[in-house]
Amino acid sequence: MAYHIHTTRAIILMSRAEGDGHKMLTLLTEDLGLLPAHAQSIRMQKSKLRYHLQDYSFARVSLVRGKVLWRVTGAETLSRAHLKNPSARALVAEACALATMLTVPDDPHTNLFDDMRAFYEYLGRSERLAGDALLLTQLRMFSRAGFLPEHESLGDFVRSRGIFPEVLERFREYRAEGHGILDACRAMTV
Repeated sequence: MAYHIHTTRAIILMSRAEGDGHKMLTLLTEDLGLLPAHAQSIRMQKSKLRYHLQDYSFARVSLVRGKVLWRVTGAETLSRAHLKNPSARALVAEACALATMLTVPDDPHTNLFDDMRAFYEYLGRSERLAGDALLLTQLRMFSRAGFLPEHESLGDFVRSRGIFPEVLERFREYRAEGHGILDACRAMTV
């Protein structure tokens, strides 16, 4: 029986060890949404995929749908520059945790994926105002998930695409307000 290989960009939101050298990955994919995927023998020293599928990496993955779950058959790293700096890694971990919480399996979540990708791209270019970039990304994610009501002062920031230094400079004026709204959104999801 021939299997169809799906190749898509993905963010590795988290992983957990499984069995002798395997991992179960939680991926936010561009085309397929949130999905769990099994990576066979990825923790073994000889595995060629182990460096491409680290937590919080942005990669192009090839997946095959099995009887029960997806299996990773290939991967290529697209970005992990942010993993070298511990403070940037902590910001990415926070964004990935929120994305995991706000998504449901088998729904493409293309807007949420685009928001995460924009955050990764910004961190790849600059770490200046990285905290503000995270706050803006989190507000956008809550908005896409339907938790953020239409807000007069933050509306343009939340609806826009991408993260750019000039946008973050303007956004800094609303940082305190954004933190308050973010806290309220978190309270609604608990």
